[in-house]
Amino acid sequence: MRERCSPLNKPDGLFLASPFINNKQLGFDLTIVAVGDKRYIEIERESGKERLVINSVIKRVPCVAGQATTCWKVYQEGDPHTLLVVKNSWQYLERKEESELLRKATEKRVKNVARYFHHETVCVGG
Repeated sequence: MRERCSPLNKPDGLFLASPFINNKQLGFDLTIVAVGDKRYIEIERESGKERLVINSVIKRVPCVAGQATTCWKVYQEGDPHTLLVVKNSWQYLERKEESELLRKATEKRVKNVARYFHHETVCVGG
């Protein structure tokens, strides 16, 4: 589970400046990297940086205001047979991270609930 946060709070200027601003200023997740015809999500775990190879988009929820959730089907680089799901969404800074609930469910081995793998909050522009 990954969440993005951004201090972009002046949308009036966004449309006027859009031809002149870059992906970071637009709030795109810069940890999604394209190399050739593959896209990767780079994450930081205790063992160091890892790459999750994006296989496909499972679900994308476009919106102007909201969490703009995208779920990706991915696998760890070097292990294409073990599929994972990355939930990528905007984080409201005043809300608790939902990953803690998933981590607890994984520890208790709750059935029919996704297994917790990793959580990371990526702050864009802040």
